[in-house]
Amino acid sequence: MNALCLSAKAGHADIVSALLAHPEVDPDRPTQCGGHVALVTAAFNGREDVVAAILDSSADPNATNDKGYSGLHWAASKGCLEVARRILSHPEVEVDARLGYSGETAMMLAADRGHVDLMRAMIAKEADLARYG
Repeated sequence: MNALCLSAKAGHADIVSALLAHPEVDPDRPTQCGGHVALVTAAFNGREDVVAAILDSSADPNATNDKGYSGLHWAASKGCLEVARRILSHPEVEVDARLGYSGETAMMLAADRGHVDLMRAMIAKEADLARYG
């Protein structure tokens, strides 16, 4: 991991913002160790304030780790409703993006784990329900 991902993991939104203000820090660049991306790390750890700081820095809302998980995939999988809502509020989010190795979408992950409110949030963002039937 790098300083950005470690700060995102720990929930230090102020440090994340300070790092992202530096022109050489790219929030979408995966780390060399583990393929971590700041947004995915923050979402995995349920850090809504950090997710907001990262997205406010013009990060890609669809950035994935080396396993193909986006922040929305992790939020849906883990039941982090506020994190998911923050990601879904981004105009460029791909609500129907699929995991590379399994083809699952965030909607499928939320459904599998019984996260009804997350499913409703994705439906409100016009998730393609035909994919799920």
